[in-house]
Amino acid sequence: MYRIALNTAISDFRKQQRRICTVNDALPESTDLYEPGPAEQKERLAAFLEAVNRLSDIEKAIVILYLEEKNYREMEEILGIGQAGLRVKMSRIKEKLRRHVGGV
Repeated sequence: MYRIALNTAISDFRKQQRRICTVNDALPESTDLYEPGPAEQKERLAAFLEAVNRLSDIEKAIVILYLEEKNYREMEEILGIGQAGLRVKMSRIKEKLRRHVGGV
């Protein structure tokens, strides 16, 4: 049951990533913020997804739950891992993703 739910969540996450994000119209027209072009956004997304695919199954599950904005208490209930352990794992996962994504 858990595996089916996790695979469904991963599939939904991938579908959401393919959707085009719109820019907030409330931003002033002339901003000094750097906005990557569509090609660069695709490159960054591809690098991120490749880095996520390199993670173990439990690490992928933690990332998916984090991206779904679940708090650590909810993650603990779903995964059966204590909050302290989840925080440590999340810190290590973020570091792995930073190393893999690197300069992209």
